[in-house]
Amino acid sequence: MERDELECLLLLAEELHFGRTADKMRLSRARVSQLVQRLERRVGAPLFTRTSRRVALTALGLQLRADLAPHHRAIEDALTRAAAAARGIDTVLHVGFANPLTGEIVMKATEALRTSHPGLAVEICEVPLTDPYGMLRKGDFDVQLQEFPVREDDLAGGPALLTEERNLVIGSAHPLAARHSVSLEDLADIPSSLS
Repeated sequence: MERDELECLLLLAEELHFGRTADKMRLSRARVSQLVQRLERRVGAPLFTRTSRRVALTALGLQLRADLAPHHRAIEDALTRAAAAARGIDTVLHVGFANPLTGEIVMKATEALRTSHPGLAVEICEVPLTDPYGMLRKGDFDVQLQEFPVREDDLAGGPALLTEERNLVIGSAHPLAARHSVSLEDLADIPSSLS
């Protein structure tokens, strides 16, 4: 199996859209279609069902993706380790971040780590909003910076790295605007027509 066929299969299985797959692979849609057809000929059966409106994996396509994905990830990890070793890096820390604030913290920490630990590389990736803990659970991240609360039975939280006070944003004419602090009880006393 050619590497471009493998990557095309896995990406199309994720995107389920030929155009987005072509864009991400920087290929034409026709080339993506050719890669899929070549792979389907090699396997001897369709891997995707296609209509004018929808692309879906067949049962065989689902099985092939499940069988190949861990090997592809292992190959990518091996290449990353080899490239890191060539640059004198002996360890790669994979870090996920959940929002721009945590991303900024990760970037600052990465710069500090580069100076103090020259053999350490940090790979940073934003956490998808649709699956906030999926990449951590799959082992794609060694650590993930996340806002509290996190209530997941299979995940352990570490110490808080940053705390911020809550801020109330209201119009300048609002009765609470002149106060220096506001409690939850104060908010409960405000008529709903003003809140």
